[in-house]
Amino acid sequence: LARFTQIADRLDVAIVVTDMKTPGLPVTYVNKACTKLTGYTQDDFVGRNCRFLQGRRTEGAAVRAMTTAIRKADDLTIKVTNYRKDKTEFVLVLALHPVHDTSGEYRYQIGIQCDASRWSSEQALFEKVRKALPTHFESSAQQTKYDESLTKVDTKAQRKQWADSLKKFTRLVWS
Repeated sequence: LARFTQIADRLDVAIVVTDMKTPGLPVTYVNKACTKLTGYTQDDFVGRNCRFLQGRRTEGAAVRAMTTAIRKADDLTIKVTNYRKDKTEFVLVLALHPVHDTSGEYRYQIGIQCDASRWSSEQALFEKVRKALPTHFESSAQQTKYDESLTKVDTKAQRKQWADSLKKFTRLVWS
């Protein structure tokens, strides 16, 4: 993963990586192109699930498709409405790409993102990066246990996350 992130830091395509071994699937890496696209800093991303980018107009069907792809370790390319840090909404082309380690364990989910309004000019680069994404990482080089500190959340944050999740769930049920 370390070599991959060194390369990803140089790309103009937004990239997010989550460790599938960490409860809650928080972001473990985000490149500068992603911070530029969303307005969130690396510190805003790391340790949080990407759901924080969703909002009122995020399509329930897209969320269900993403959840299914993540659970099944399937590739998926989809358009979804997300929100920048300044609360402006934008349509995102998102490709989810599962990565296993050499022992066959599902270790990472790599997401590459592009603002749909710039799709015509960025599609070629997006597809080139998507096709070049790794399918496996060497298992001996990967962290085997998640960082316990990522599970420590204060009560206020837990209540807020629960309330937000309940709102999203209710919206999904009725969409």
